[in-house]
Amino acid sequence: MSSNIDSRGLILTVEHPDVITLFESAVSHLAGWSGNPVSCIEEVIRLDSQFALAYVFRGIVEFHATSPGSHPVIQECLKHLDKIGTDRLTRREIMHVDAFRRVVDGDFDGGASVWEEILELHPGDLMAIKFLHDIYFYMGKSEEIRSTMKQILKIWKKEYPNDPGLANIMGMYAFGLEETNHYEKAEKMGRAAVEKHPGDAWAIHAVAHVLEEQTKIQEGIEWLDETNSGWKDCGLSRHNHWHRGVYYLDLMQYDRVLDIFDAEVWSHPSSSTWSLIDASSLLYRCQIAGMDVKDRWASVVEHWMPHIDDHVLAFNDIHMMLSLMGSGNFQLGELLLEKMEEYSCRHSQRSQAKIISDLGIPISESAISFSNGKFSKVIQRLVPIRSEFSNLGGSRAQRDIFDRLLIASAIRSDQLEDHMMAMQVLEQRLECRPHSPALLMQYDQCRQLIANVASDMHPMGKPSNVS
Repeated sequence: MSSNIDSRGLILTVEHPDVITLFESAVSHLAGWSGNPVSCIEEVIRLDSQFALAYVFRGIVEFHATSPGSHPVIQECLKHLDKIGTDRLTRREIMHVDAFRRVVDGDFDGGASVWEEILELHPGDLMAIKFLHDIYFYMGKSEEIRSTMKQILKIWKKEYPNDPGLANIMGMYAFGLEETNHYEKAEKMGRAAVEKHPGDAWAIHAVAHVLEEQTKIQEGIEWLDETNSGWKDCGLSRHNHWHRGVYYLDLMQYDRVLDIFDAEVWSHPSSSTWSLIDASSLLYRCQIAGMDVKDRWASVVEHWMPHIDDHVLAFNDIHMMLSLMGSGNFQLGELLLEKMEEYSCRHSQRSQAKIISDLGIPISESAISFSNGKFSKVIQRLVPIRSEFSNLGGSRAQRDIFDRLLIASAIRSDQLEDHMMAMQVLEQRLECRPHSPALLMQYDQCRQLIANVASDMHPMGKPSNVS
């Protein structure tokens, strides 16, 4: 093997120096959700079967699709890395291998700490930047995304001012800003990233988040339409269509939402957990809003079933449960709950075991209670853990489904205290989303429910028919 230098001065241990450019292309595609990073890295491996970082990259891409460590692609990458060994690798490359092994073994914190260390030594490592951003995303560490990307961006502006990867980092920073309520800065940064690189789908997506959080609904729809050429053919395409669906949910145009589901989100059923989460989330939102989603659940549930033993993320397990309850499949729902409980006990050393125990199980139980018409029980389970939802990972827009479930339960409840609680939640949400037709309608519903109860009560709180 020989050591060669990439465009940012990083040493790569390769047998064929001509693969370096191709490897950098794969990293660039992944960082901006553009092109096809998987086919690109598989070509790198075909040309240089001893290139360790290529296997790390391929394995982490599979893991970031939230595949379990037992997935055949991940296991194959680990076997190749065992054969290659570490004797000829640089310290940075060895650290990447270590981080990969940690995260696929369920040690997310450990993997993150290794990538953090790599970036302290090599801030030009775009692969480490992307991997760290993504593991933070899965861990719900939005503050860390914002602070890390801010620091990295400052270095890149000085050291790599003309590097195309700069736009990718700007997009990641924009997302971190949005998730931590810095909307104005986030929108400005995201738009600047897209101006630099119109094909950076993550930056486009970050701006879509900003507009959704501020209920700039029409502007958000127009933004995704205007930038469609930058994301329509990439791995984030379904998810950006999911965002379009969420915009129309706020407008209460439910038929339009289901059209988007049929034509874009689930036009090609997939067992990818990213796709399944988008499909389950959109259908469940429609269903708890009162829409008849007909037989759409059947295909979604079918494609979830290969993942029933994965437990890579509590977030995934919850969305599988939503699909099972949406379809009325209580038997499988109880089975999934048993498997989650078993996993959290048996693998208590893994990062997600505690999250499954503390959040995944109670939220899943809430979904079961909702389907059984036990609405107060939903509220009793969700209210105490509401402030911890961010620990599930994902984005605030994705986690918003749990607040929607809470409000839908309170509106259906026959208990005054549940209606009062919903009013408090809705008032909080309306402070951030004052122009949401759906929220305003729910607020009016709750106010009317409370007024109806009050009209049947004496000033002292006794029913009016009691003497």
